[in-house]
Amino acid sequence: PFDGSVTIDINLPALTQSLPHLLPVKEGTQLKTGRVHGKLQSGKAGQQWVTSVELMVDEMTAITSSGENFSVAPNTVNAKFVRENETIRAEQFDWKSKFGSASGKGDAQEGSLRFQMDLEDLTQYLSPLLDLDDWMISGDTTGDISWHASNEGQWLLDGSFQANDISAPGSIVRNQELTKVVGRVSATGALDSAKLKSLSKLDLTLDCDQTVVHCQLAEPIPNLNEPPNIYLNWSSKGELSLLDSLKGALDLKNPLEGNYQASGKSVITDSEIFITESFAEIFDFQTRVADSSFREDLVQLELSGSYHWNDHHWLVHDFTLSSHSVSLRAKGKHDALKTEYELQWRTLLDRLSDSFSDYSKPLNQSDPNQIRQPSQGKVSILGGMPKGLSGDAQGSLFVRSEEHTSELQSR
Repeated sequence: PFDGSVTIDINLPALTQSLPHLLPVKEGTQLKTGRVHGKLQSGKAGQQWVTSVELMVDEMTAITSSGENFSVAPNTVNAKFVRENETIRAEQFDWKSKFGSASGKGDAQEGSLRFQMDLEDLTQYLSPLLDLDDWMISGDTTGDISWHASNEGQWLLDGSFQANDISAPGSIVRNQELTKVVGRVSATGALDSAKLKSLSKLDLTLDCDQTVVHCQLAEPIPNLNEPPNIYLNWSSKGELSLLDSLKGALDLKNPLEGNYQASGKSVITDSEIFITESFAEIFDFQTRVADSSFREDLVQLELSGSYHWNDHHWLVHDFTLSSHSVSLRAKGKHDALKTEYELQWRTLLDRLSDSFSDYSKPLNQSDPNQIRQPSQGKVSILGGMPKGLSGDAQGSLFVRSEEHTSELQSR
């Protein structure tokens, strides 16, 4: 802490000219006007140090590389912090702008935070200035989080948030649309010297257009002062149509139909996530394959593996898929130098052909006898798949790809 005051006055156009890479301004965009000004005051009041901040970002104007003029709405921040011994408490925090606001107060013992934001206004105001073409998003969000500690030192947190009419036409998360996303989080821990020392409970639920994801802490985190290993149990259920809404990001070519339920266990470290076990079932699965409709009443999936996010290295220890007509097992890995995986599969041909139907005639309107029964030993073509086949087929596939070479083996 220091005793005194500091006046802040920053000319943003001059700053970007002197330090062109300090602010992430879009290439070709030139700031014409813009100022950050305010005051920082700090001083001792009894046994406390009190620090207050008043900050104002004036309306910024700029010109793009194509000669278009635009402006960014002003922002204001007001905050007051009190330090007593080793405890820092925010007595006030307020942020206001045309596209959102946030307010909060408190310390580790007790506090709250509320926010609301119009994402479309945010991206529209900032996209001419910053390179946000891949992250354009619209919709509005609100949230409310509060926490407090009991006399026995138990720390409790509870919060919720909601996002409405989320749409993301950008190329990273393109064509994603969600009517409503509702989330709730709760946590229980312990304090030590006004600091959060451990977590014994963490519970997070997300409801995205009738698709629910639930995560909870499987083992307590005894010491938050060290990078923790977070053990999670998770589950999810819903409709595959959510994946269909994400098909731009997932590069899915055809719509997916059906309902699913899944559960698993994972471990998250500071550098890696491990899926120690996971199991999923898909009911009434249906999709389009070429000019045919492919359907399975039940598909079961199991996966174990890991992902290292620092170097984008993934490892699939074991992946299995089984259904009425097809079974598959695979393992593999990918890193910066090479990708390799091996796969074994088997299919029962009569069941496989029965899973296909003419795409021009929806499956739920078809005569089940025409689809499920072989054609008396005769081979006919229905939606491009021969009917009346029998026997089984199986094989294996090994693929390796390095910087300048690729290898494919099958049998």
